[in-house]
Amino acid sequence: MSAKSVFTRALVVSLALSGALALGAVPALASTWARPGTALRLDMTTARTGYWVVTRGGGVASGGGAPDLGGLPRGTRLGGPVVGMAATPDGRGYWLASSSGGVYSFGDARFFGSLSRPSPARLQQRVIGIAPAGKSGYWLASSQGRIYSFGGARTYGPARYIEGPIVAISATPSGRGYWLVSASGRIFCFGDASYHGSATPGHSVVGFAPTPDGRGYWLATARGRVISFGDATARGSALSTRHGPPFVGIAAERDGTGYWFVDSRGTTFGFGPASATSARGLARGAVAIAADPEAVLPRPAVTASPGVPVQLSSSAIASLDPRAALAVQFALAQVGKPYVWGGTGPDGYDCSGLAFASWAAAGVQLPRTAAAQYWAGAHVPLSEVQPGDLVFWASDPSDPSTIYHVAISLGGQRTVQATHTGSYVQVSGWWGGGMVPMATRP
Repeated sequence: MSAKSVFTRALVVSLALSGALALGAVPALASTWARPGTALRLDMTTARTGYWVVTRGGGVASGGGAPDLGGLPRGTRLGGPVVGMAATPDGRGYWLASSSGGVYSFGDARFFGSLSRPSPARLQQRVIGIAPAGKSGYWLASSQGRIYSFGGARTYGPARYIEGPIVAISATPSGRGYWLVSASGRIFCFGDASYHGSATPGHSVVGFAPTPDGRGYWLATARGRVISFGDATARGSALSTRHGPPFVGIAAERDGTGYWFVDSRGTTFGFGPASATSARGLARGAVAIAADPEAVLPRPAVTASPGVPVQLSSSAIASLDPRAALAVQFALAQVGKPYVWGGTGPDGYDCSGLAFASWAAAGVQLPRTAAAQYWAGAHVPLSEVQPGDLVFWASDPSDPSTIYHVAISLGGQRTVQATHTGSYVQVSGWWGGGMVPMATRP
């Protein structure tokens, strides 16, 4: 057997679909895929990531399964309010930073120093955020763009004044660079940070979140709008009413498939898979949100037996339209192959490429893009989906032109899909916000 065959067949699981599953009689399966050298897990709830929200006083609340690692005790005397938060790469710790340059570490986050006695000149340039240089150090950034480096963190700039005020600093995935963001949405890049665009004038930007590969990013405004650049995909906005509380930050899921907004009342608004972990009023006086870099795998879980093909049961196949059965069988045979942007096989796929190739194997020619595939058949309500139907997600579920993702239904709330760069073709459940209410039956 070739190395490629070993890779794609390394770990697979038998999936029996029966009539009892057709209307989602059991909980949706978590993301389940074949990876070489790892045990395949079959979870009965959707795997997700979590986050922390921090308040002006240094109190920390966790959501979505992120561990509670503590915060500053109520009444702690600070030289200035807490303004930022950054997680360690393993998600087992975090740092808080105050506007006067104080740094407070929790969990496995090491303390490398702070501006414990800032000069009057420094106080005029208040600290606005903190970013980690891996686990070996961190940067503090001031409202005028000045960088203070601690531990093993290197200073990459700026060497001169930049137009501010600066409202956010974010580290690159490698920890060898950072972005600075102004209140108007201008982006400044240092070290290995790459530039993908800035906001147009007129926005009041409050937050920044990079994609996992650093080739894109999202900006968040005080009104809850999201602005995406590079390979960052807009999953939706949390536009507030005129009298609603302002938004104060944004954090992206570890795999880049979704993100959370947080407002000053500590209410979080998730988009994409992150919608499953939205929460109301976590921490009044919230000033920032940070994503937990580690995946949360709910329990209980079942370890699948290796070496068994992913396949429909014979009874499930007999109940399907022959073309739908062929399309589903083809899609399941691709489980474990990598996501490749623009890929239509045979070595890798993106979301619409998998749908395109699966239905082509059944003799049906679909359009190439997810938005166009929505119009390539009859529409049926999500409550009536059958294996082979196409289900969609959109920035605005009422507007099919905003569709950004497609998956192949396995009946009920189960799908086979290719989600994003760095992942694999996998069997997974529906996620929350953004789902288009009608499926397509080619």
